[in-house]
Amino acid sequence: MEQIDFTNNNLDCRKINQLSFLFHKLLSLNNISLIEQIIEHFSLDILINTYHNGLISNLLQFYISLSNNLIINQIVSNVELLDNFQLMKRDYLNLIKYYYILDFDKAEYIFNKILTKTNYNTESIFQSKDINFMIEHNMTKLLVKLVGLFIETSYNLILTNNLTNNLTNNLITYYSSESIIIDILDSIESELPLNIKTNLETFWNLHMNTQKFVSDFKAIIDGGNVLYCRKGSINNNSVKDLVNVINMVSTTIGKPILIIHKRHIKNIPNLLHTLKCLNITYYLTPYNINDDIFILWFFLKTKTKSFIISNDKYRDHIYKFETDKKKHNSDFNWSQFKHIISQQTLEYNITKQYISSQLTFSRCIQSINDTLYIPHINGHFIKVLL
Repeated sequence: MEQIDFTNNNLDCRKINQLSFLFHKLLSLNNISLIEQIIEHFSLDILINTYHNGLISNLLQFYISLSNNLIINQIVSNVELLDNFQLMKRDYLNLIKYYYILDFDKAEYIFNKILTKTNYNTESIFQSKDINFMIEHNMTKLLVKLVGLFIETSYNLILTNNLTNNLTNNLITYYSSESIIIDILDSIESELPLNIKTNLETFWNLHMNTQKFVSDFKAIIDGGNVLYCRKGSINNNSVKDLVNVINMVSTTIGKPILIIHKRHIKNIPNLLHTLKCLNITYYLTPYNINDDIFILWFFLKTKTKSFIISNDKYRDHIYKFETDKKKHNSDFNWSQFKHIISQQTLEYNITKQYISSQLTFSRCIQSINDTLYIPHINGHFIKVLL
């Protein structure tokens, strides 16, 4: 085992890395005595103030193994005082595992903390491996909190009857939570001038915010996407294509609203007359702002229950907002919103005259009676009894 010079307290980068590696080996050997000597020599506060992820993780794991709640709390409290630094997600998960039986309220508090925020050491909030960890350690009371979220597992339960293909009669379509809707809507509105936001709200209250319209309203048609669907240019068939899509949506899905740029009304003869004859509600988007922003706005205002009719996946806009929100709480919300908008966007085919089928259920975590259904990466769902 590598020897470390303990003759002074000078902790340079090389020595910190050595200490972290040494801690890891000593933990695997259960060499409690030597670990305690090292901690006593440097002091716990100094070791925490190294800002070294691996070293602090090993320290925390050591005191978890000793069930030393006092020192565990001290480490967590001290780390929270550090600038631009937090425990890693695996540390929080280990803490949740430790407290789940011992003090469920505390485990729940930590779980909620990492569910609702990112930190400087974590790419994303929850990943497949984290769900695997929770399933493996039977954290069912916390798994329930993930209902409605699009997170898959790769964990295979031993009992083969826990994997099932035939759940479509039970599973339902989930929509995003109110907190996600509010956060994403705020992000989009922050990009809009005040007069545009006022115009949108006025339009919404005048044309859409009625009980009858909301109950009948089912879809948002991306007008620009349809007009340009033939080789990326407007031609003699463009208006006919738009009319066909409007009619298909009205017949197969329900009452739509058309989002279309005002330049098309100006440049395409009789387009406005055609839309009025179709008796369709439409919103004219202004110059210098991309139409897609307004499609997302209306989608959110309908609580993400409407379908978007477009062959566009809106990845560029989602990526932009997601990038802007990196290292903020809403980073998690945008990661969920990507799944929601993908589920609710239906493609159309002009040549074959059809719109893709609506999903009858979501591939998100669902709870039915006393069973939790978690989507598996192989396309199935895993059943976890509550």
